[in-house]
Amino acid sequence: FIIPIINIFGIIEIPTYLLTISIGYCICIYLIYRKSAEIEKVQLGLDLCLVIMISGFIGARMAHVLYEEPQYYLVH
Repeated sequence: FIIPIINIFGIIEIPTYLLTISIGYCICIYLIYRKSAEIEKVQLGLDLCLVIMISGFIGARMAHVLYEEPQYYLVH
């Protein structure tokens, strides 16, 4: 199973999946920032981005534990 990796100057290796997720999240933050600036609620919009990001990390980890290897996590 080969994962495509972008090599930057031979020093940094970035998996392409991580890069596309990060770019997508940055675009969403920018769009939420613009929309919240229109209604003068920038702080609320950025707080919402933070809550969504943390919830996404927790939800993805829970989904991984429950879907991929539930027996391993029950034993350990």
